Amino acid sequence: MSKVKTLPPCTIYARQKAMAKIRNIEWNISFDDWYNIWMQSGKWEQRGRGVGKYCMSRIGDTGPYSKDNVYINECVKNSGDKFRGTKQSLETIAKRSNSLKGIKHSPERCLANRLGQLRYRAKQNSFVTI
Repeated sequence: MSKVKTLPPCTIYARQKAMAKIRNIEWNISFDDWYNIWMQSGKWEQRGRGVGKYCMSRIGDTGPYSKDNVYINECVKNSGDKFRGTKQSLETIAKRSNSLKGIKHSPERCLANRLGQLRYRAKQNSFVTI
């Protein structure tokens, strides 16, 4: 049986701050504010990547990470925020599609992806339930 290594909050904060710097996104949020936002959300234990996980998102995926510009969001919703409401050219769609070709996923991962898509569509079309 393998143990999951839990990192201290200060390390998680430092990593997120470092990733923002790499992505050239301004970081104006103190550790205390960052931690309080997570605690108030009640989603601390569900942080991570992928379906059913939560992350700290910026409003409209723009501006700095600051106390007044962040919220806790489902990761699958956050990953599409940048493109939501915009029209992408066929060339852009083709480039994104081609970049994913040849990537193999386990059957479990494929099922999780499909369930996430279905749940998202069900929320968009509230007459469908899963």
